[in-house]
Amino acid sequence: MYFDVGAMFAFNFLSPLYAGVPAVLAVLAWRLGRRPAAALTTSPAGRVALRVLLVVVVTAGLVWMVFAYQGTPAGEPGIGRCPASNVPPWWPGWIPA
Repeated sequence: MYFDVGAMFAFNFLSPLYAGVPAVLAVLAWRLGRRPAAALTTSPAGRVALRVLLVVVVTAGLVWMVFAYQGTPAGEPGIGRCPASNVPPWWPGWIPA
């Protein structure tokens, strides 16, 4: 008999969220960007370009947050390549860790 200790929960529940939440936010950004794009430009290509840019920025921001959270879990010792703060010495200071 198989007992779930958390790994399958993360795969079965959290994995669809990693695909679903960005898709929903991308659609929301596309829909909500209609009026601001129409106010900024009159050309149809310009409106589409601004809406695409908004979708890319929203999705990139979400991906950045997920990678920052999942990539550097607080308090994890790691594999010995990073100091105790879990931030590598070469990591730029302007990128939050």
